[in-house]
Amino acid sequence: MQNIVRQTGGRDPEAFEADLADVLMAVFADGIWDLQAVVAELRLRGCHDVDGAPWTEGSFGRQLERSSARLFAVERSPADD
Repeated sequence: MQNIVRQTGGRDPEAFEADLADVLMAVFADGIWDLQAVVAELRLRGCHDVDGAPWTEGSFGRQLERSSARLFAVERSPADD
């Protein structure tokens, strides 16, 4: 199957991102969707940010921005010019 960048993303997640995704899937499976509740649940489950600190709404948002920018970055090829 062809890898269509805009549908599948540009890069594989790093180990930290994959681990966070696993915890988030479990949180969502428990019906927790509100940002404040998600962050609180991450703390309760012992999940920390990339620096080892407890999650805050701000640090969680920044991580999502970093991950999405890295994972979904579109690499331009000479044919795009």
